[in-house]
Amino acid sequence: MERTSIGLENLFEAVLRTDTLLPENLESKRLQVPVYDALHVKGRNDAKDFRHFSRKRDAQDEYEDFLGMSRPFLLQEVAAKDTEPVFLMDKLTPHSLYEVMIMSASVERKSSILDHDAATRRLIFNLMSKFPEYAHSRGLYPYLAFNYDPLTQDRESGQAEKRFHAHLIGRTSDELAEITEHQQPLGKISPMVRRRLVDETSILGSLIAFDYFKETPFRTIEIAPPLQQKNGPLLEFVLKKGWDDLSTREFEADFCQIHSGLEKLYELLVSGVAEGQSGEWKRPQLRLATDLPLEQSLREMKWLSPESRSAFLHFVKHLKSSILEKTHLFRNPKYRNITTHVYPLAGLCYSVGFCEDNSHVKMVIKPQIFSDFGGAGLEKLNGIITRIRRGVGTFDDKEMAERKKFQSGFVERIEQSMANK
Repeated sequence: MERTSIGLENLFEAVLRTDTLLPENLESKRLQVPVYDALHVKGRNDAKDFRHFSRKRDAQDEYEDFLGMSRPFLLQEVAAKDTEPVFLMDKLTPHSLYEVMIMSASVERKSSILDHDAATRRLIFNLMSKFPEYAHSRGLYPYLAFNYDPLTQDRESGQAEKRFHAHLIGRTSDELAEITEHQQPLGKISPMVRRRLVDETSILGSLIAFDYFKETPFRTIEIAPPLQQKNGPLLEFVLKKGWDDLSTREFEADFCQIHSGLEKLYELLVSGVAEGQSGEWKRPQLRLATDLPLEQSLREMKWLSPESRSAFLHFVKHLKSSILEKTHLFRNPKYRNITTHVYPLAGLCYSVGFCEDNSHVKMVIKPQIFSDFGGAGLEKLNGIITRIRRGVGTFDDKEMAERKKFQSGFVERIEQSMANK
């Protein structure tokens, strides 16, 4: 036990001493990114009634397990012609007083919105598109999010529940005022929290993805350069017609194109620097620098900017491959901060958030290799990357009644919308 403790202490110090994964100019910009750590959200006052509720990872019938877990929180089942069913649901662990969750209800568990057929994808996006107007009618700021991380099972990730779900969240003016008042540059945050809030690989991945997509003729979205013109550090797209674009076939096609591109980029770049497969506490091992014809390969990617090429080479040079051999130190959830700094996710991982920013509706995509926060746990609000800390206090009966009223009102709108089709 003592040896393990000493090992962890040394590892902790090594993490703090580790060379920056970004070149100096990008690291300087990263440390200036405005963040808020953290917006507190209360928990349900009836949470103790559901203590026995937990998904069984090894359940013989995942669908029956899912139905059993969902039943107390189901608000409405929704399906259209030729689509799979989806559930509108309450949540056991709220991200906000005002929220609804959309969850895939297909018999086969599907982790990604891309795993669903085109008709079901459009149904999900259409349901999401109805929320902003409803939130506005209640004096709230709408924020929508979902995640993609189907492979990571052994450590915390942005998608803990592997069945696809989307978060529909309404933020109050008081919450936005709090975030704006208490924001601070990332550099003021503890080093052991920074990577969870603004993962270096999120910036690097966003820069590379921007280079890749910038000439793509999307129909409903326009790409914005990261870290320029008041844009944030992530991959941002402006919806040309605002929230209305979400419900269109063209947006669904644009999003599928983005996902395919991110898959291609991940395979292209990771296969160039690592070999082997991910598994339970197992990750591809970094190739030796002497074995990497990487610089030449990057130069053959004509779309890649010199800045992104240089940043990626810097990143590879400063990764520490030996850290992947010490997985026994990472398995205790107590050391989550360490794990999320040095032990990578198992495959392509990104979160998607939709927000209003500088009079535009934006889709913000956050690719990441280390951070454990998804799109609902880390939100871009008022242009500020905001961590959501859940379960701080409990909602009282009046607040729970307000939550139920809010959810019932949205379900009613969806029912009316479906009936008019």
